[in-house]
Amino acid sequence: MKITRQELRNIIQEEISILSESGHTAPCKVDEFEVTVLFDAGKAEIPTLYAPGAVPADIVCLMRQGMERDRNFITVKAGTSGTGSTRANKDVMLKRVNSALEEVAIFLDGYMGPTKLPYAIREIWNKADYDLNFNTIKPGEVIAGKYRAPNDPNDPWFKDKQYVTIKVKAPPVKPNILRLANRFLRATVDRLLPGTVEEEVYAVLKSLRDAEDFLEFNQALLKLGRTNFYQVSCSKGWDSLKFSFGVVPLTVVPGGPTEIDPEDTTIDAELRRLGVPPLRC
Repeated sequence: MKITRQELRNIIQEEISILSESGHTAPCKVDEFEVTVLFDAGKAEIPTLYAPGAVPADIVCLMRQGMERDRNFITVKAGTSGTGSTRANKDVMLKRVNSALEEVAIFLDGYMGPTKLPYAIREIWNKADYDLNFNTIKPGEVIAGKYRAPNDPNDPWFKDKQYVTIKVKAPPVKPNILRLANRFLRATVDRLLPGTVEEEVYAVLKSLRDAEDFLEFNQALLKLGRTNFYQVSCSKGWDSLKFSFGVVPLTVVPGGPTEIDPEDTTIDAELRRLGVPPLRC
C-alpha cells in the first residue's frame, strides 16, 4: 500500500495506544514485514513509503518481539545511483538510511516493554544488519558496451536504484543450550545401549541458530565434564570396543566406528549452516 508519512504516524500512534492499554502479549500474526522507501536524486527526505499488506498492529508486535530477543532482527538494504560524486553518494546514502530507520523507530515510540519502561529507541540501530550498494553508473554512460543510461539524473531508471528497504523479522527464540548439550551426550557417549541416536543429534544441531550458539553449546559440553562436540563425535562407542581374554579377566582395546560418521551428509549440512568447521575424525 502507498501512504504518506503523516498518515502512517497517525495510524501507528493509535495502534500503540490501544496495544499499550490492553497489555498486548499475544503471539504476532506475521513473521516479518518489509518496507521500501524510494528517494529523489540527491535527496534524503522520505516522500513515500511502500509497505505492501502492512498492518501497524502486526509491525508493532514484531518490533516488540525483536527487541526482547538476543539477535539482530532488522535488515537494511540501501542503494544509490551513480548520479553524484563518490563522496556525495556516501553522504546521501547514510542520510537515507537514518531517515528510513527513523520511520521504523516510530513503531516503538512510546511503547512499554515487559519491564513497564519505554524502549530506548536508539538501540534499534544496534539490532540491524546493513547491506549498502553504491551504483557507479553515471548519466549518459554506456553500459555493457551496448546500452546507454538516461542523461537525466532524475529519470525513473535511476530512481529505482535510490532506495532503502527495511525488513523486520523476529529472530528465533534462544534455545536452552545446556539442555541441548545433555541431549547430545545422552544420544552419544552416555547411552546405555549400543550405538548413536543420529536423529537426536540432528535435532540438537537444528535447534542451534548460528556459530555463536554452537560455541556456547561446546562450552556447555565442557562444563558437563566432557570434551567438545568434535571430540565426542569422534570418540569410540563402548559397543565398538574389542574384548580379549587372558590372565587378566578383561582387557579392553579401542576400535570400531566413531560415535558420529564423519561422512554423514546431514551433520555436514548442519555444520555448514551454522558456519563452523566440518567434522573430521
